[in-house]
Amino acid sequence: MGQRVSRAHAALMRCCECPQALVRFAIVSFSVVVLASWLMRSQHRSGEGDTSSSPTWLKWIGAATAVISLILGARQLITIATDRAQRSRESAEFTALARQQAEREEFAEAWQSLDRAEARSRTDATASARLNVAFRWLEEGRPGPNQPFSRITDAVVPALDRALLNPQHPRRADILAHLGWAKFLKWRETGTGDPGGLYKQALAIDPRNVYANTMLAHWLVWQGEPLSAARTYFDTAIAVGKDRTFVRTFQLAALRNRNDDAADAELIRVVSSMRQQNEMLDDGSARTAYAVYRRRYGARSSPSDGRDVGIPLADQLATFVWLTRIPGVSDRTEIDNEIVATLNTLMQKADR
Repeated sequence: MGQRVSRAHAALMRCCECPQALVRFAIVSFSVVVLASWLMRSQHRSGEGDTSSSPTWLKWIGAATAVISLILGARQLITIATDRAQRSRESAEFTALARQQAEREEFAEAWQSLDRAEARSRTDATASARLNVAFRWLEEGRPGPNQPFSRITDAVVPALDRALLNPQHPRRADILAHLGWAKFLKWRETGTGDPGGLYKQALAIDPRNVYANTMLAHWLVWQGEPLSAARTYFDTAIAVGKDRTFVRTFQLAALRNRNDDAADAELIRVVSSMRQQNEMLDDGSARTAYAVYRRRYGARSSPSDGRDVGIPLADQLATFVWLTRIPGVSDRTEIDNEIVATLNTLMQKADR
């Protein structure tokens, strides 16, 4: 009996979140209390010789009707609570499915799963998952073959704008930075827009925000600004120590896209830093860095003295040897030997 009372009490507590059902239950309960009070007064009056003409059986019919109404009201509340619990379970399942799909980089499918989750119950968990999927989808920036970037931005931006309605949102700087990245993707598609303002808004909230520092530095490189200005923001993001892979991915992509002498020198500096800190280098960036060495120090090039890279020649040599040991990067030993010889010669000259 005690367990039944506890379950009923728990169901009623969950139903308190449904105002309409709670009001109906309160009205029925109040009616029963009033009727019970009236019956007690009637009995009391009967005991004092009250000659009221109201038949006793009518009073009991009224009482029974009230009790039945109370039972039906409680049953309705329990049904509502059960339905609410079921919807919450389904919402949690779709949210978990969205996370799995995002891990497989199936972002459009993950977005649809979150739509289904929120159709059943919008919770803090669905809101958090929505932001995480939005961020990753934007960062990947792959709308699919022959698809415009707007396929991503049109889906994601409204959700980020909705999150910004909360002025105290704990991830407000992250959201602003990713709104800036969405504008960058649109800029690539249309040639209009400037994400820099949104990045700076994010930095005004959190000067060490990894996303805002990285994305602003990336934008400066794309705009042909001095690499020293971008380096400041990239270095800040690296120093935070959070999600270094994300920072390096954007840094390397920006430098590879720039494709000039200054960017080549900066690429060698960055790759050398990654070697020294035991960071993983993706195959595409490794091959690009190797090609930069061939352009700068190959037998057919007119090599500089290497000082523009900003790191010692010994480090440049060690980084080149490291690159040649990455599978698929170097396929001609004689060229590697020429570059090593050139760097050794430059070091000897520098020592004189």
